[in-house]
Amino acid sequence: GLYRRMVDENVIRKDLSFAEMARAAQTYAADPATGVSDLSEAVAALFQLVDGAQVIALGLLRGVQDTAMPMAIAALAYWAVGLPASYLLGFAAGLEGIGVWMGLVLALAVAGVLLMLRFWLVAIRRVGRAAAVS
Repeated sequence: GLYRRMVDENVIRKDLSFAEMARAAQTYAADPATGVSDLSEAVAALFQLVDGAQVIALGLLRGVQDTAMPMAIAALAYWAVGLPASYLLGFAAGLEGIGVWMGLVLALAVAGVLLMLRFWLVAIRRVGRAAAVS
């Protein structure tokens, strides 16, 4: 794919600036021989963002020793939202692989939002009460 071609052609180097990398990626993405569509790259980028958000939320909750409910929230988001959404978008809507990944993005986004709500509504109060007591 795109990464392999960039490495093969020695485009990625230690001293490569961000602007040079963006320019190289744009050049290779415009090449139909790479087989990488703009939509799949956009979904992959969105996946990275929402995955990062839900990992941060999980880390925050672990930091305040809140682990049982976040596990249930994550399971709900992945199984009750992600699996059906991936099936519907990937197979029923005919979007194939992109649809499956969009379903995963949706599940991670739901998990991230619910976990952050849990952190702000429950964990922050618990920490505040503990600080008031001491």
